[in-house]
Amino acid sequence: MTRMRGRKGLTLIEVLLALVVASTILLMARHLMSVATTALDRAKDDASPVDAAYVALRTLFLHASSGEFGALLGDENRLAFRSQCDAPGGWLEACDAELTIEQGDDGCSLHLSAGGSPVAIASRQPCGLRYLVTAAGGGEWASTWTDAAHRPVAVEVVAGGDTLIFRVGGRS
Repeated sequence: MTRMRGRKGLTLIEVLLALVVASTILLMARHLMSVATTALDRAKDDASPVDAAYVALRTLFLHASSGEFGALLGDENRLAFRSQCDAPGGWLEACDAELTIEQGDDGCSLHLSAGGSPVAIASRQPCGLRYLVTAAGGGEWASTWTDAAHRPVAVEVVAGGDTLIFRVGGRS
């Protein structure tokens, strides 16, 4: 056998080896993408309505800065205020938000509606809302908020054994 000097091109073995290596890399990448997609789908399925409501409420209360969006009024079973909600284009726009609690013999249900799909949460225990008037001296809570000129420091949402406290507006 004689060797070719200054050969140009690849041998058939080199081409086949390159195809095997590339195919293996692509198969591993496809498997990793499949595993990641499955994990993401599973995480979305596992997200409870309570998690969705928590995220929605936190966002709404954060954007409910005083004076800019009007009054925040409520009692033990209903809270209505103006905030900013996610628009379909990805920006924030003004929207009306309402959190209502319906008490029943077998527990309660919380309903949140704000510029989009309503979120409902059912609980087998009593629910309620409270409003933080001042945080000084351990805090002073009220069961109703009728002061349209001012906003509470925070709102407490009680659903059965869960208590969530949301600061109203951004930090000063």
